[in-house]
Amino acid sequence: MATNSHRARRLAGVVRVGSCFCAGSCCATVLFALVGRFGLGFTPGPPVSFRGAGLYRRGPGRAERHCVTETSPPELDAAVRAGGSVLLDVYAVWCGPCKLLEPALRKLAGRLSSGEFDEPGIPSPQVLRLDSDRHTTKATALGVEGLPTVIFFKHGVETGRFEGSVSLSQLEDAAAAALGMVELLDDTGLATEVSSLEELELTVQMEDVLMLGVLGSGKWEQDSAALDGTLQILRRQLGGQMQVLTLDASSLPGVAESLQLGDLPAVVIFQDGQKVMHLEGRDAAAANVDDLQDVLEDVVNGMD
Repeated sequence: MATNSHRARRLAGVVRVGSCFCAGSCCATVLFALVGRFGLGFTPGPPVSFRGAGLYRRGPGRAERHCVTETSPPELDAAVRAGGSVLLDVYAVWCGPCKLLEPALRKLAGRLSSGEFDEPGIPSPQVLRLDSDRHTTKATALGVEGLPTVIFFKHGVETGRFEGSVSLSQLEDAAAAALGMVELLDDTGLATEVSSLEELELTVQMEDVLMLGVLGSGKWEQDSAALDGTLQILRRQLGGQMQVLTLDASSLPGVAESLQLGDLPAVVIFQDGQKVMHLEGRDAAAANVDDLQDVLEDVVNGMD
């Protein structure tokens, strides 16, 4: 795995659940659930109580601004229990990075309120803000250590979090990863379409290094969706510098057998037309962007 400083240089901002990212401003550690932290330093809030020295005015009362809603602990608990997607911004009026995050929050909230991301049987996605000065006990209970802290919830549980100010695209990547909203991603490195095994083989032969995601349906659908989201984020970060191809095994009969895959979904990396590594099943679904970038980096370095 790459060192923290290496990752800081390499990653502009965001990876999926199960990994870490560092936002590129005065923020600190960024983390998602399922992993430990790695410290890149962060801007902490005021001591324990999250209060300043009485020199700052309090924030506005409960109000809805551009679909971002000021919330209280009881309202937050109710929203989380309801099971829908919740993005919570824990902030303070005196916090500079908190103010920097506000435009991205408003824009994302506007998109989430469009109805595009509504799911049957659960409430529509919400973007909420919790004033850490007014609700110190709740902020502490949430494990908030630096400001701003953005926490994602879905189906009543926390699915990810990060600390610090990020850009809109980084916020969208984080939400896509934590809430399963791959539609938020602007896929800038479109994968090549292949319609036959021969065409796939030709594509593999044409690339120095190629990463292929083979997705499945039915019993593999959930794990395949997780891998697909990871590959979309990776493709976006690479910006077309390297080919990341995804295909559905059901649309290309025989592909799993041809690649000698025992389970789906799968990630296969080719170098100079030869398969050099692969992950299958839950291992592939659990792979995060850091993991896959490390592998790609090792392959590329081995070519030098």
